[in-house]
Amino acid sequence: MQILIGDYKSDFLAGPSGSSVSKANIYHTASQRTNNLELDPVKGITTEFWMKKEGWASTTETHHEYVFHSWNSGSLVGDAATNGSLRAYVYGETAASKGLVHVRAVSGSTELSFDHDTGMSDLADSNWHHYAFTVKTEGSNTISHLYVDGNHASKLASTSTINAVTGTMVASIGGLVGSLTGSTNIGKGWGNIVSASFDEFRYWKTDRDAQQIGRFFRDQIGGGTNTDNIKYNDISNKVDLGVYYKFNEGITEVSATDSAILDYSGRISNGTFVNYIATSRNTGSAIVLAGAATREFKDPIIYSTHPAVSSLATGKTTLGSAYDHENPASLYKSLPAWILEEDEASSNNLKYLTQIIASYFDDMFLQIQKLSTLKDINYPDDNNYEKPLPFAERLLSSRGYDTPQLFANVTDLARYLQRDEKKLFEKKLHEVKDIIYQNIYNNLS
Repeated sequence: MQILIGDYKSDFLAGPSGSSVSKANIYHTASQRTNNLELDPVKGITTEFWMKKEGWASTTETHHEYVFHSWNSGSLVGDAATNGSLRAYVYGETAASKGLVHVRAVSGSTELSFDHDTGMSDLADSNWHHYAFTVKTEGSNTISHLYVDGNHASKLASTSTINAVTGTMVASIGGLVGSLTGSTNIGKGWGNIVSASFDEFRYWKTDRDAQQIGRFFRDQIGGGTNTDNIKYNDISNKVDLGVYYKFNEGITEVSATDSAILDYSGRISNGTFVNYIATSRNTGSAIVLAGAATREFKDPIIYSTHPAVSSLATGKTTLGSAYDHENPASLYKSLPAWILEEDEASSNNLKYLTQIIASYFDDMFLQIQKLSTLKDINYPDDNNYEKPLPFAERLLSSRGYDTPQLFANVTDLARYLQRDEKKLFEKKLHEVKDIIYQNIYNNLS
């Protein structure tokens, strides 16, 4: 497979007085909202992804399979002095090479080489694994780390450094996006395509440390890079996230739509699946299939043309229309016929207004109906769609019990992300707390 990541500048439009405006990318240098594929070793770079290899493209000749390649394109074609790139590749010609991930960072005539040992005998073991590599300038040296499945696997150092790569950046997952030598022989699919599947790809414009990678490799992260400056427990600024592909947008069975890979970072640097075919996508989750977690947040389907969405919408519309037609007691039908006829002949605004009023009345009816049973004994479980009462603690205090505050000293990581450093929680802590209070209340007798 190969996915091309487009030039971030292509999302910008000419605004008043030559300014740049875009719904996709906000340009603001002070908050690092510039190039989504920024390649500056002083700030650091991190690339992480889930990959499953089931074999090697070639074992009879030197055949590098390119996992990732970012490159400054445009006017720099053919100019080796200003050529810059970051690439990672693997190859399995020999037993010694099958467990290595090779990282190369280039700026001008200087190339830094890091041949990381993953600790695996063969990357093509048909299993999902998480890989993350970093490149960071430290003094007069450049340090690169490799992490496999959240664990630190390799640290290598180069005695050279490179400058930040300037120009318009483009990138590719699963193949080269352009020439390695700056020649003009460039096009989609240039180079050797990797024989592998990918999931949860993230490109960071900073170096991520072992704690950050270990915490989030088996879990999803939030986007919002255009708008949010908040951090995850003061260890991860969202604006450092350049590109984020979850591959969770679903399969519409329309190749023109499914070949677009959506960027969930908040910057909308969507990719293009080269030579897409119907079997290229899969709705499975590498995070779940790898056994690293038992959950993955179900992202909403983006496309209204998705078969599941259109089928559900059609079915619900038909069901609702049939009920409305057969319901003589509806609020809308209680109005005089001449008003209904005039409304149906014009805008249907009255129909929409009565729908809003009726929905509010339905909510109020259900709340009033439930009010008298709030103190009843109730045993919520996994087969019960109802959650424990959020004020279950007050049920105990209403009976004269001084209720202890459960989970008062938990970390923010556990409180807000439902996890600790090693485990993902099956339920949210506040729900567990309410279940405990509810069970105590149920058994006071």
